[in-house]
Amino acid sequence: MCALCHVASKYPYDNFDEEGYSLRGNTEEIAKELASELQERIEPNLYAALERWAADEFRSVNAHIEFLLRQALIKAGRLPLSEKERFVQIEQEE
Repeated sequence: MCALCHVASKYPYDNFDEEGYSLRGNTEEIAKELASELQERIEPNLYAALERWAADEFRSVNAHIEFLLRQALIKAGRLPLSEKERFVQIEQEE
């Protein structure tokens, strides 16, 4: 199971009882847990390099991983056109 799916499946989206964590109400705690999951699944040297690169680009590691995956999918011709167009717009804004 992917790290994001694993963490997201552990908590409700909202917690109206106010007991325990929820994805919406405890974003910082959930983000820390997700970062920990990613660090456990990726080779430490690779993760450290991603952290440095993300910092250079003023992105979080998660956002930078998504950015790199989108670039790879576009290059491989595997991203639907609407996604490519959206990505190009994001790149032009940066």
